[in-house]
Amino acid sequence: MNNYQLFNIEAWELAKPKGIEYTHVYYTKKSGEVRKVKGTITVMKSVFLNGERKNVPQTKNIRWDGFGKCYVGTHNIRKRIYDIPLKS
Repeated sequence: MNNYQLFNIEAWELAKPKGIEYTHVYYTKKSGEVRKVKGTITVMKSVFLNGERKNVPQTKNIRWDGFGKCYVGTHNIRKRIYDIPLKS
């Protein structure tokens, strides 16, 4: 038996790290808990600008499942460093 538990939106907002924005939240039908979240993160991208290398902030689209596990874009590639630590 697994110990996974869905959380409400208040728990998601309290656990949200800096640099992350939620763009769309999907809820379950009956209990109203968060089932899936789409959002963006801010990452630093290295670019060549005016003859020198610079780091520029860039946003990436990512999604989280209802348990706080992060996946990039439309793929099922897991990004554990962006997981959200939800506490009960």
